[in-house]
Amino acid sequence: VLFSLFLIVFVSQNFAADKALSVSLKDMDGELVRLDDLLQEKVVLLDFWATWCKPCQKSLPKLQKVYEEFEEKGFVIFGINEDGPRSISKVQPFVNSMGLTYPILLDENRDVARKYKVAGFPTAILVDKSGEIAMTLRGYRPGDEHHLKEIIESLLAEEVSKN
Repeated sequence: VLFSLFLIVFVSQNFAADKALSVSLKDMDGELVRLDDLLQEKVVLLDFWATWCKPCQKSLPKLQKVYEEFEEKGFVIFGINEDGPRSISKVQPFVNSMGLTYPILLDENRDVARKYKVAGFPTAILVDKSGEIAMTLRGYRPGDEHHLKEIIESLLAEEVSKN
């Protein structure tokens, strides 16, 4: 058991030191968005989700509240939609019905999800201003947003103390 715990901590620490990958995706208006353009400026959450994903439907309103709380403080969420080409037309109505106001990017061929080794939805990857992955949340459990908020607050506070 102790070895398993050590392995989990060791792997988590190694993963947390990984750099965010350079990716570009189109938003819902067809504009190209580059992740690199925002690193160094903001703490970024990449949230991989799909319209058909039941846990995503529960997590998205919670993420919207987190976004509203921290948007003015240097935080942004990119909702990376993983619906394929056949169901992409459902994305805009779904986003509207959920009341999402943060940027939604389209990963129709799941290229970015593969680069980040996303195995299921939702998967949220939090990236600090230095471009390092600070945390990865796989799946959704009620209350995850509280832990996420604590980490965001600490990352934003780190940035303030450096200035």
